[in-house]
Amino acid sequence: MNLNNFKIGTRLAAAFSIVLALLVGAIGLGLNSMGDINAALVNVVSGNNVATDAVNDMRDAQRRVAIHVRNIVLLQDDAGMAEQKKGVEKAREDYGVASKILNDLIKLDEGKAILAKIAAARTETLPVMDEAAALGMANKKAEGTQVLMNKVIPAAHRWVTALSEMIDYQTKNNEKAKETASKDYAAARQLMLILGALALVAGMACAWIITRSIVRPVSRAVALAQSLGAGRYDDVIGPTSADETGMLLRALGETQTALQSAAAAAAFNLRLKMRWTNAPPT
Repeated sequence: MNLNNFKIGTRLAAAFSIVLALLVGAIGLGLNSMGDINAALVNVVSGNNVATDAVNDMRDAQRRVAIHVRNIVLLQDDAGMAEQKKGVEKAREDYGVASKILNDLIKLDEGKAILAKIAAARTETLPVMDEAAALGMANKKAEGTQVLMNKVIPAAHRWVTALSEMIDYQTKNNEKAKETASKDYAAARQLMLILGALALVAGMACAWIITRSIVRPVSRAVALAQSLGAGRYDDVIGPTSADETGMLLRALGETQTALQSAAAAAAFNLRLKMRWTNAPPT
């Protein structure tokens, strides 16, 4: 395919289209990757972090329940024990709110399995806590202390362990999201650099090819015009292209032909004039 058979405007438009297509591709890939990174960040902020906060609230509520139950067992006055009992109820209420938030956020089987462990540990611990608290409220401090030491503490430890496992699970999810976002960024950066380099190379190549396709015939036209100006009408134009420079060369060729005819006619007339001038009188 000869580029000179296309108009200059068509060639320039094609070159710019190639460069712009590569740039649009780079921008499109960049925006797509930014969307993936944003989705990962939204998942961390609105999902993993909220779930982690909920687990921490559950663990804090569990700790408060354990402390209030212990205080009920240790205190002697009814007013103090009643206040601690209210604290138990408030902490359990807070635990329920945080637990609902966490359950709504956990979608994967691994997380649901940990939720089951937490629920099982809670189910195991609450009855023995209630037993210890009841003994404390009944001023059976020795029996309450035994239940506290032998039953509540081991069960509460398993409950805390399950909650800690959920925190570790959420931390792992955050690390995965961070790693995914980093990989998406690196891939997008590499693709944008590659497409940017391709656009640069394509732009330089198109500029060189189009400039060459224009400059060469224009240089021929300039040389031909200079020859015509110097009175030389015998330059060989050769084949021309279909673009504007070809049209210019053909026009100059026609001008050269016309000037050749005019010069030949002038020379012929001059020879006739000289012949009549030098002819002997009759």
